[in-house]
Amino acid sequence: MEQETRKERKLLNVLEKANGMMRRDHPDQAAEELKKAIDRIEALEEYQDGETWEMHSFVEPFEDVLYHELFPVSKDVKNTYEPVSEVYLQYASALFELERYEEAEDAVRQAIRWAPTHAKNYFEYMELLKQKGDLEEFFQINLETFHFTYIPQDIARLYRNLGYYFLEKGRYNEALACVMMSLNFDSENKQGKQLLYFIQETGGRDVKEPTFEALQQYGEKYGFPAGAAPEVVSLAYGYAQFYEEKENKEGQQYFYTILYNLTGDEEIKAKLDKLDNGPRIILS
Repeated sequence: MEQETRKERKLLNVLEKANGMMRRDHPDQAAEELKKAIDRIEALEEYQDGETWEMHSFVEPFEDVLYHELFPVSKDVKNTYEPVSEVYLQYASALFELERYEEAEDAVRQAIRWAPTHAKNYFEYMELLKQKGDLEEFFQINLETFHFTYIPQDIARLYRNLGYYFLEKGRYNEALACVMMSLNFDSENKQGKQLLYFIQETGGRDVKEPTFEALQQYGEKYGFPAGAAPEVVSLAYGYAQFYEEKENKEGQQYFYTILYNLTGDEEIKAKLDKLDNGPRIILS
């Protein structure tokens, strides 16, 4: 266990160092540092898939749950508990800044392979699709990502992406409804507010104030949920209840917090208060 902790710390140190380089506007140095770590990962047999198992690097426990529940898993799943996917994601971001887009796409595909239910991996991929001008694939990936996204700020970004897509298509009412929904999940987001203003100004009098019913109709038409994906909410609730029945306080706090962040349900908040800790916001 101590050795595993040291390995995890080593990758975390690489990420911290690379983040500092990115903040100082040195993506070239960050890419070099991250590539060294990736070369070490890819050279070690312990990080490789086997005939009967597949390796992953889930960022949060719920992402492991989502993978098992929503994906066709045919092998045993081994979780490294090390930030391997985050190293690939940061490498992709650095390459994107360097305009090395093909290499960035290869890196982000590796991040997705390691953490297939981590929404931020798909956000990076969608930025690459946007850069390539592949708007339809951008839209399709965005729709698929709803099925395993559980952090409110990430759901907000999915709705902003829809707003951007519909704006590009000249569908101002759909765009406005989606951006307004994004602000329900992340009310202070500057990009959301700017996009809202731009849609209202560009659409002019043709843009109607959206209702929730209108958003539901758009969701049915185009294939996205009116809020968090029902399967995500249902899984969080199911696991919270499971841990409540087991009287496992930590499990209850974790899954009821996810549920509260998604729904704002006061009954869930009351459960969390009874567990001595109020709701915590999960950011990853």
